[in-house]
Amino acid sequence: MLIGILFSLALFEPVLACAAILFNAIGDPLAAIVGTRFGKLKFSNGKSFEGFAAMLVVCFAISVQIIGFGAVAIVGAFSASTIEFFTGRVDDNLSIPVVSGTAMTIAEYVL
Repeated sequence: MLIGILFSLALFEPVLACAAILFNAIGDPLAAIVGTRFGKLKFSNGKSFEGFAAMLVVCFAISVQIIGFGAVAIVGAFSASTIEFFTGRVDDNLSIPVVSGTAMTIAEYVL
């Protein structure tokens, strides 16, 4: 997790880095808790729709509070949730902040 935080701080502007780090620190554990306790619709990778949805909602709430409502917030929340869902046994503590930070940076310049 420390490596993901350091990469985020080094690569992204502070607001986006903060959002990406919080996606990992709050969204990822919440997805695991909700998916484990309440997950009924399981996929072949062991993840659940409920865990994905919980992470998407909390990451969107985080990004709206930090970035403000808009396309960058949506892209950040969706990218963090998607990478968490598709990350298998590899530790996602690096991939979530780096991928979501990259996606938000690209969205900021494109949109």
